[in-house]
Amino acid sequence: MLSEWPLSDTYIWYVQFTCPSTANYKNLQFFCTLSSTPTYNGTLGVAIYSNSAGQPGAPNSLIASGTQTFTNADMDNRYVDILFSSAASLEANKLYWVAIAGDHNSGELIYSGFHNDYHGAYGIVRYQTSGFSGSFPPTAGIGTTGEYAYWFRIY
Repeated sequence: MLSEWPLSDTYIWYVQFTCPSTANYKNLQFFCTLSSTPTYNGTLGVAIYSNSAGQPGAPNSLIASGTQTFTNADMDNRYVDILFSSAASLEANKLYWVAIAGDHNSGELIYSGFHNDYHGAYGIVRYQTSGFSGSFPPTAGIGTTGEYAYWFRIY
């Protein structure tokens, strides 16, 4: 990661990925960088969406999601590990979309890292400007191509 960006309130940030192995995945982890609010109050969420066909495709139907609510939590330089409400049954070598989002109290900011050499024209990073209010929509908005190719780990 070479830079950071704020997870704007109610925005959903998507990154396309290829599943490494067929399994039931229960957790997703991402990283909050040093600029994050040291006394964060709000809800962070993660989700997995199916891929709609295309080159390179787009996020489609919700497969699994999970949220975690924080009260006065120090989010600086921290890994956030969120449990899905039910396991995501994914297949090896198939395309999916990971999503992260926040529903923040006024003035609260969460920053995450990304690799700033990624170019949005590739289309495998997207975002939508609304849609997360403590839960994810059943169908993703196709959204706008973005440049925040963030780090995550699914397990």
